[in-house]
Amino acid sequence: MKEISRLLLAVPLILLLTTCGNHNNFLPTYTYYPILMDRTVMEGTLGYFAVQPLKDPGKIYVKGNYIFISEKYQGIHIIDNHNPAAPVKIGFFRVPGCVDLAIKDNVMYVDNAVDLVAITYDSTDWTKTRVCSRIRDILPELSPPESDYIPGEFSKGSRIKNTIIIGWITK
Repeated sequence: MKEISRLLLAVPLILLLTTCGNHNNFLPTYTYYPILMDRTVMEGTLGYFAVQPLKDPGKIYVKGNYIFISEKYQGIHIIDNHNPAAPVKIGFFRVPGCVDLAIKDNVMYVDNAVDLVAITYDSTDWTKTRVCSRIRDILPELSPPESDYIPGEFSKGSRIKNTIIIGWITK
């Protein structure tokens, strides 16, 4: 419940961004609009959850008998592949702004929007999955899917203070 209320805090930021225009009440037309989240909320929403449906899968990583699939802007799906004929979804690690991952030993390295986080996991008890370190602002901001350019209205200096782009939606 606490996690849901944190995510709901991001909704007003999206609405505010998409409803505010310039002094002439004219909103430029863009194909994509950023999904913004307060940094504190973004850092606090990482965690292990029950299985989530695959909607927009990205990178796939295989480590031992497990498959890790990134869900664009959402997190990492964890799949038990002990029996390749019948893989089993076992959980989801939420990471807002996630696009990519790498794994070494029992540590997942995941992009949390502009941060790089190291997440330790225990495959005998996935609920013990925890963030063990974070390097803030080491990665560039997420740009729109079809461009490397973030329009000026959405740049860091033009947004609500302490917000991070964690994804993009089409309008």
